[in-house]
Amino acid sequence: MKIIIIDDENLAVELLARKIKKYFPDVSILAECYNSNIGINKINTLKPDVVFLDIEMPEKNGFMILDEVVHKAFVPVFVTAYDGFAIKAIKYGVVDYILKPYEDMEVVLAMRKVEKQYHLLKDRQNYNVSSENQTKKIALPYQNGLALVAVDDIIFCEADNNYSHFYTLDNRHYTVVKTLKDVQELLVSSNFMRIHRQFLINLKHVKKINKNDNLSLNLINGKEIPISRSQKEELMNRFSFL
Repeated sequence: MKIIIIDDENLAVELLARKIKKYFPDVSILAECYNSNIGINKINTLKPDVVFLDIEMPEKNGFMILDEVVHKAFVPVFVTAYDGFAIKAIKYGVVDYILKPYEDMEVVLAMRKVEKQYHLLKDRQNYNVSSENQTKKIALPYQNGLALVAVDDIIFCEADNNYSHFYTLDNRHYTVVKTLKDVQELLVSSNFMRIHRQFLINLKHVKKINKNDNLSLNLINGKEIPISRSQKEELMNRFSFL
């Protein structure tokens, strides 16, 4: 599991991190955040599985963080010195509520609940992805009709002004009268990423990432695609999450 801790009290963050690692050495603590805005940014970019967050913080409280984050596929746990937020926390789907100062057993029990919820969430995600991949197809113009192409079979799409070219696993090439931006919006719920202004790729078909001066990756069909520097971090995060 990948964890982020958000609390404006530095010592509280460090103490909780030590207790988690003491009893659960296999987990990865991605970030220790002492500011709510930084915490929101880290959640959206690092995409953790679990977030421990304080309720009462300057600028934005824990509830505001849960409202504002874009990435929401994580198990939330509140840590606080106050016990008056339990009912509201339940409404936000918070899996547990730990009072400061932290007792070892409370942290262990919270992590046990987190593990159970984490596995339920992963099972649900895997089921949804599996169901979608089995049935989702897209209609693309081909010869005198339309070809029904499985989304998973699309390796990448390439921009060509107001046209977009699709390249698939069976070595076929389809051209549609849509901008790559339109295609990206169509495939937003699938496993695609815009890694360059000209290319939208299927992450499942990436064979190799080249870490050299000219950032690029190789796809399963041998095509080398450039990576925009602005997308490098997001690309790495996506692969750590998959």
